[in-house]
Amino acid sequence: MSDRRNWTLEKEDVMISILEGVVADGGRCDTGSFRPGTYELVALKMREKIKNITITSKHVQNKIKRLKDKYSAAYDMLNTSGFGWDDTHKCVTVASEILDEYLKKHPNKNYTVNRPFRHYERLVKVFGKDRATSSMAESAPDALDNMRLETEESETAAFTQALSTPSNVTSQMLPLLPLTQIQEKHQSGREREREMSIQQQQTSPRSLKKAWKGYPRILLS
Repeated sequence: MSDRRNWTLEKEDVMISILEGVVADGGRCDTGSFRPGTYELVALKMREKIKNITITSKHVQNKIKRLKDKYSAAYDMLNTSGFGWDDTHKCVTVASEILDEYLKKHPNKNYTVNRPFRHYERLVKVFGKDRATSSMAESAPDALDNMRLETEESETAAFTQALSTPSNVTSQMLPLLPLTQIQEKHQSGREREREMSIQQQQTSPRSLKKAWKGYPRILLS
């Protein structure tokens, strides 16, 4: 038996009604997923409610996944400034220029704006997300400007990060010298300091005076 089937609006209504009951009875986890056995339960109840229907838990699982993808796409739009909900036609609405900017950053094929989505508000209860209202704090032009500003800020941040990141050459650590070489360099440095100190003492006026006094007197006559 194929895992795909043709779903009518009647069958979708029945399945969503069953899912609403499952959620009311605590059948959805805190993570948003359904508890084990939910798909089998929904398929069983649908066979009880709809005569001569042949449906499996896999059919139910696939349908729920498609509905959730569609719902999530619409939900994200409704939680973006500039998008609204047409309660008469049961669809998401938005100005074309805002939609163009939105789709550049959020490509979407699960839901098309202005197309009816009659189950959306019921799926809010099923999938557990709060419905976004159509009253937006920003006007359409303001929302469009904000989208463009977010894009510019993202590009600027990426450019700044690239400038502040050291290159592979500069970020590589220089090899450490062996301990013996370090000791040798330190020892030779101390010896040079000692020699310079002796030379300074020998050439000081006091040292020259002592040396002068020590010369044989025959040289002075």
